[in-house]
Amino acid sequence: MRLIEDCLNRSLISAFGLSSVEYRFKFDLSTIEALGDSEDSKVAREVSLVNAGVMTPNEVRARHGLEAEEWGATARVG
Repeated sequence: MRLIEDCLNRSLISAFGLSSVEYRFKFDLSTIEALGDSEDSKVAREVSLVNAGVMTPNEVRARHGLEAEEWGATARVG
């Protein structure tokens, strides 16, 4: 699919005189359940990000529509 995207972007965008920076073809695969991450892998990735100090617990909570907690405002380090 990436090859098809690349071909479309190279040929059609330039053929219409459009900027390849502003316009890009990209397939939306988000609605294909079989291609998505499992819930377990999503949770594991978020736990890893929090444990590595990349995200705070509140940032993860916000992704899931949850309110911030006082204890979740700082990143864990180590």
